[in-house]
Amino acid sequence: MIALGLLNIPLPLASEKPTFYAVQVFSIVLLSFGNGLMMPSINSMVSSNTPFASRGQMLGLLQGIGSLARAVGIEEV
Repeated sequence: MIALGLLNIPLPLASEKPTFYAVQVFSIVLLSFGNGLMMPSINSMVSSNTPFASRGQMLGLLQGIGSLARAVGIEEV
């Protein structure tokens, strides 16, 4: 679903078309739904493959890196 959402994002030159905003909203919905399905699985994998003593540290690191990637990814585009 994430790949479908990314493939549906049109180029900036497509802003003249009347369907531009509909495609943007559809893409955002697909990306959000895919991320909502993916992140619990990733959290579960990290939690089950990490020793109990460092589980909180690893989950915090996962969330921190995810937040940093979202912030840097916006600036790189």
